[in-house]
Amino acid sequence: MLEEVLRYVNNRFDRRADGSYVGAVSGRLSIEDGMLEVEGLKPGQYYWLEGSALNDGLHLNPDNDMADEEFEGTVVFLAVPRAVSELAEEIQAWCESNAEAIGGPYQSESFGGYSYTRAQGGVTGNEEPSAAWQVHFGARLRPYRKLARDWV
Repeated sequence: MLEEVLRYVNNRFDRRADGSYVGAVSGRLSIEDGMLEVEGLKPGQYYWLEGSALNDGLHLNPDNDMADEEFEGTVVFLAVPRAVSELAEEIQAWCESNAEAIGGPYQSESFGGYSYTRAQGGVTGNEEPSAAWQVHFGARLRPYRKLARDWV
């Protein structure tokens, strides 16, 4: 869920306030026995893997369940704020507890003189069901949002 949140806010927290990168390593990389070892990467630090055919995306160090491979790529060190990772956990829990309502096939129903209409997405009725968490948590995610994404 954290990767989805980072994509939603257009921010993977790879830069400091002055615009400099938190850190990155590029070149020939190797994943052996499910692990990527890169100098400078701290335990418990998130990183973004790019250029891999099998493991691109967000990872938490140490990540020992990746597919073994050798590739030319980049490891981008991230400084994801604890508040954002905790919010992603809260969003995941909210999605799990509201899965039936979010993915429910019925927006309105009527029977025996009774009818009701459920708001799609749980807020205004204009959202797609898959966007429900973005609408529900949008205000809390707004401070972390960038206007544009400079990564894929």
